[in-house]
Amino acid sequence: MKRLVKPFLYATAVMLVSVSCKKEEPNPLDDGIVSCAAGDLYDWVLITKFENEPADVSRSALLFKRGFNLGGGYSPDPLRYSILLCELSDDKVKGLEQTYIFTNEYMQNPRYLYRVWGRIFWARGISDFTGVPILRTQIDKVERIP
Repeated sequence: MKRLVKPFLYATAVMLVSVSCKKEEPNPLDDGIVSCAAGDLYDWVLITKFENEPADVSRSALLFKRGFNLGGGYSPDPLRYSILLCELSDDKVKGLEQTYIFTNEYMQNPRYLYRVWGRIFWARGISDFTGVPILRTQIDKVERIP
């Protein structure tokens, strides 16, 4: 009888531990930021992550070679090519040469001198005065193309 009690107690303990451990789904925002701006109250939703994406950099925005849309894919809409930076990415572009200069000459021949890694967020339920959704990008890493 004693031989059966120990394995039974062990099996019961293992079962109780496995039942009480509930696996939680990871929050996509946990691997980066909670919001795009310190103290920001917008409901930021992660749209997509990107890696090694060609872009030009300004102090407040990135001009991507390809556009992004709310579905997380690429967009043919030229308005989605230029995306403002999250405030938390300001330090990543602070010392970089500003290669995104909004002039007619530049816009007809952008150079895309950087490769950028990061994420794009959407401010759910908010749009600009033209009705276009508000997107922001957070930079994880940026490198100049030699």
